[in-house]
Amino acid sequence: MKTTLTFVLVAFAGFGLAAHSQAVAQEATMPYDPAYAAEVIRPGSVAQQPNPAPGNFQAQAPGATAQPVAQNHATGGDPLIDNGLWEGAPAELGCSICGDGNCAPAEWYTEQDVRILNRSRAGRAVISTDYNESDAAYEILNTHSVTPDISAAYGLTIGHHFARDTRNNDHFVEFSFWGLNDWSDSATVYGHRMTDTTTSPDTTHGSLNSMYYYVPGGSSLLGFNNADMQRIEYTSATNNFEVNGRFTSRNRADRLVLDPSGRWRKECRPGMHMTYLYGVRYLQINEGFRFHSESEIDTLDDDDVVTSEKHYTGDYDISTHNNLIGLQVGAEMMFHKCRWAWGVRSKIGPYVNFSDQVSDITSGRALDPGYIRRIAGSKHTASLIGEVGFETTYKFRPNLVGRAGYDFMWVTGVATAPGQLQFQPEPVNTVNSGSLAFFQGVTLGLEWLW
Repeated sequence: MKTTLTFVLVAFAGFGLAAHSQAVAQEATMPYDPAYAAEVIRPGSVAQQPNPAPGNFQAQAPGATAQPVAQNHATGGDPLIDNGLWEGAPAELGCSICGDGNCAPAEWYTEQDVRILNRSRAGRAVISTDYNESDAAYEILNTHSVTPDISAAYGLTIGHHFARDTRNNDHFVEFSFWGLNDWSDSATVYGHRMTDTTTSPDTTHGSLNSMYYYVPGGSSLLGFNNADMQRIEYTSATNNFEVNGRFTSRNRADRLVLDPSGRWRKECRPGMHMTYLYGVRYLQINEGFRFHSESEIDTLDDDDVVTSEKHYTGDYDISTHNNLIGLQVGAEMMFHKCRWAWGVRSKIGPYVNFSDQVSDITSGRALDPGYIRRIAGSKHTASLIGEVGFETTYKFRPNLVGRAGYDFMWVTGVATAPGQLQFQPEPVNTVNSGSLAFFQGVTLGLEWLW
């Protein structure tokens, strides 16, 4: 069932992308609308000339009519056109990247980035208690005792411009990945020795007790109770894959200004720019949780001398897997200057989470555990992934752009490893996938276009 549903979702998304690409490619063969031609400005005049093409006009004396000339293919553009911001860059490249002109954008682009991410803690659950000097129990370990800190993730995006439609929209297809990161934290506590005079002979043991101690029959799990040391460990890892289509409209054309020196100069036209996204996404969240306990029970004689020692251990190991696949839509609103741009981006979509968990529980003597349990389960549930972020970019060169952003991501319906804890002598095979995972952090990257 899991494999079939995954195949259907991927096939549906791929068919939709292919159908849309074919429709756009057909539109791209229609006649071009001349309304998007570059604006030409000469000294002493603010009138627009009809349909000039950058790189195809010969500069004349002020007030004269510009005459078409042949392109200089050796340099990639007319040498009489000054790219202004990008000295020596071809006219085509400067027009498409510097501003929002009518020239075609770069055919390919790639972005390499580093994401410094922080993730939320699992839901709070008590794990063990200790005794104070008044022999009153108090909480000493819970699932919030371990806090996943920041972790660095690697990100990669590869995109291709494949068509422009008659509505002056550019269409792209891109693949994105980020991941190869993991979070981990641990916490260790130590108890003190206590004497039990209700037994005959008297015994001494540690003061730490797990939550097993407080359920019927749980006090017999000596590896988890009357302990001298207890430790918890938490790990989490994430990988994200996306295949998206993007389309964005071209804003007003770049200005083509004739200087008194007789050279044409391009000027970018600042303004707001909208980009829209649709595609399929696969997100993987794998987690592990371990609760380890060590106990020593000593028997005393009448002179309080230790006559025997018994060592017990308890281990509760949990691993969970979350595989979320679904469709998403998104939008990006950017405010462009010549070199700088800043704005906000967002994505949201429904997903199916194929989750599972395996828990192994043992308690007793190291070579002869008296209590062994394995519980496992799997399920698929509806989930939702939402993202919002803030971004700024800076053009170092026409084909090299620096990016910095801060992003937030929410994932519902997640099976966390600590969320599977069951302090019952007879646990049930089930998966608790009702948790929320929240991620936030900084993204720093470079984009290269060609």
